[in-house]
Amino acid sequence: MGVAAPVDAKTEELRLRTIAEMREFVQPHRGWQAAFDAEIASSLEENSFPRLPTFDSRTRSSVMPPARPRTTAAPSAALLALLQAMARERLLMHVHGKM
Repeated sequence: MGVAAPVDAKTEELRLRTIAEMREFVQPHRGWQAAFDAEIASSLEENSFPRLPTFDSRTRSSVMPPARPRTTAAPSAALLALLQAMARERLLMHVHGKM
């Protein structure tokens, strides 16, 4: 994914801050997709969306997993926009690869 050249000092500062935030946001995970998935799951759970039960093979029943703790702060608007753009691009690449 290409990033446009900065227009002015303020834009450059925002770009550098977003890149630093991306590194910090992704660090506890296996990549940007895992970090974004964890953020979406945390956000849903914080807003009362129920977690999906998992199957326990020992008891042969469904159990509700514990709430996932947030590993990072919620992303800034700039980082969220970047993550959304990366997710859209990934989806488009997947769709075009299947055709």
